[in-house]
Amino acid sequence: SKTSPASSAAMAAFSITSAANEGRTLNLEFPDGTATGEHLTVLGSDSKAFRAGKSVFQRQSLALIKEKEKITVEEYAEREARLTTTLLSSCVVGWSFDVPFSRKGVLEFLETAPYLEPALDSFLVDRSNFFVTPQKAS
Repeated sequence: SKTSPASSAAMAAFSITSAANEGRTLNLEFPDGTATGEHLTVLGSDSKAFRAGKSVFQRQSLALIKEKEKITVEEYAEREARLTTTLLSSCVVGWSFDVPFSRKGVLEFLETAPYLEPALDSFLVDRSNFFVTPQKAS
């Protein structure tokens, strides 16, 4: 009997979607690089949540571009930043803070600590954070 390509052990070694959908820990640092002991649980860019959030982001970005001439530069920049923060927050599924995790809470947290967004963005698109190197048989 033939082995289904989707169940090939060699092919399975390349799988990343399970880890991307489970999430990984991003340790948080202050702007000066000091470790905080706090963390976010982040889904990867190959997760269902990110793909759905990216679709919404793209549609809303197009709608915003159409309004560009009708709004102030400041309002445009604020709304554009909010879209980015919303997309990034859609990939955060947990945290270590002593308050209950919520969608609204993570959005507010990222809005008050915008310096964390580049680290969050870099982490969730770096597939090595969601890839487990297969162990070779000895």
